[in-house]
Amino acid sequence: MIEEHLARGDAEAAAPLLADHPSPSEELAARVRAALAAREQERALLEAVRQERRQMDPRIGRGRRLAFSLTLAALFALAAPLGYVRVELLGHEQQPRELLLWPSVGFVVCGSLAILWRRTLLKTRVNRRLMGTLIFSMGAAFLFHAGALRYDIPIPVVQTLDIVFFFVCTAGLVAFVERGLWPTALAFLVCFGLAMMGSSYRWLSLTIGSWVMIANFMWVWPPWRAPQPDSATSIPPDTDQP
Repeated sequence: MIEEHLARGDAEAAAPLLADHPSPSEELAARVRAALAAREQERALLEAVRQERRQMDPRIGRGRRLAFSLTLAALFALAAPLGYVRVELLGHEQQPRELLLWPSVGFVVCGSLAILWRRTLLKTRVNRRLMGTLIFSMGAAFLFHAGALRYDIPIPVVQTLDIVFFFVCTAGLVAFVERGLWPTALAFLVCFGLAMMGSSYRWLSLTIGSWVMIANFMWVWPPWRAPQPDSATSIPPDTDQP
């Protein structure tokens, strides 16, 4: 019977029979121990895979993650048209110190939401990566603008280079958070080419890129579709709401 259980790969059934055997051979006992060790390694590997899938499960905290992302994207989607109206239509030139305004606002908003929703946003690796990338991006943008202000780089040049900065940030999201965000990275790359046609095109480029980002976030984490349960990881669907 022990041999039959080992042949079927059922080490748990073979072990009690071995313990009740009056005089098992050393070779048979070694085979049972090896089968038990292999089964334990298999369990550990399956648990590690389950934990990894849970850490990268996009259903967990989806509502908070979407709200966090859309809030930041909406800031820049509104900032570019307002800038165009003010500078191009009304003729009010921007002051260099205003370069620090929007990165500061973005950083404060991201930081505040991260603190408010930290319980959900720290729950999985995909949420932590998204939160960390966006907060880091706003901090890096502030430092970039501060350097541009220090060396008197023209504002249109800085805002055009911002499009490249957004491309790099969204490419990072594609690489480490969600591959479905590739349209946003591609849009910012194309928009940079558009902005290179003339300084006035920077407003249109920033607007297009920001609205593509909003649409892309809604596409990869749609709020209108309930997340499906994953039997492989036995994780309940996300129920949190922004």
